[in-house]
Amino acid sequence: MFHVGTAAVIFALASSLGGSTLEQVQIQHKPSQLLSHVADPGVLILGGAQQTIPGVTRPIREVMLAAPFDATLTQLHVHEGDQVHAGQLIATMDDRVARASLAMAEQAANQTASIARAQASLDRAAQRLERTLKATRAGGANQTELENAQADAAIAEAELRQAEEAREAATLRLELAKAELAEREIRAPFAGTVIQTHTEDGTTLRVGDSIAEIADLTRQRVDLYLNPATALNIAVGDPYSLQIGSEVGPPIAAIARFVEPRIDPASGTTRVAFEIEAQDRVPPPGSLARPTTADVLAEADD
Repeated sequence: MFHVGTAAVIFALASSLGGSTLEQVQIQHKPSQLLSHVADPGVLILGGAQQTIPGVTRPIREVMLAAPFDATLTQLHVHEGDQVHAGQLIATMDDRVARASLAMAEQAANQTASIARAQASLDRAAQRLERTLKATRAGGANQTELENAQADAAIAEAELRQAEEAREAATLRLELAKAELAEREIRAPFAGTVIQTHTEDGTTLRVGDSIAEIADLTRQRVDLYLNPATALNIAVGDPYSLQIGSEVGPPIAAIARFVEPRIDPASGTTRVAFEIEAQDRVPPPGSLARPTTADVLAEADD
């Protein structure tokens, strides 16, 4: 929802882009407000006084990577402006304890002596039980001896299961140790550009402290606040042209992604979300965007 605070930010951004602030941001009162449909050389002409509040471009995907726990930053592997791929190592936290825990877990998971000993005990108990059964049938062993042999075999089998379960638990602890070590490695969740770094090697960080900001600059979005009549004529999924900042040159293409099904009572406008995909001229995040008007289209054609 559009608020007075949002309008103030837009006025400030318009001033920083140069030109007359009122020309950039003021509510338009013209006989008609035009949106250019890229797929059609014509424009959508809607009669009556129109209101248009421009929006600010921003990346569709951006993330602030932060410390997941209290620790010292061992190494920051990127610099501002670097292009990174999904999964690339961005920073390493102090991992000495995690590596030691991993080494211990690996040693425990690789131990096989307990299982081998339990298996040998079970084999010996099974052989003894078989001999006792034969002796009992031949009258050379009594019922008590047979029951003792059966109990020894059951105990040996249980001890083998216990050793196997301990091995499985050790394997799980190994996976946990690997995961804990991986947490010390901060990686990029998607491909993009390192916009800003917020720390340096050797810094002691608290949980939640910022490390680096990454954004995918190839896809951006902008929310425009349009007259409700204009918004109703927007076809979601179709391309439209938008004007960036104070430029009078060719507009850029943007895909309509969402038309909010309500009107903001404070401004009397409806929010429409557009996506700006990679093209020859991609505006930097924070650019002011507005619908292309008939005057702009005429100057661009000239």
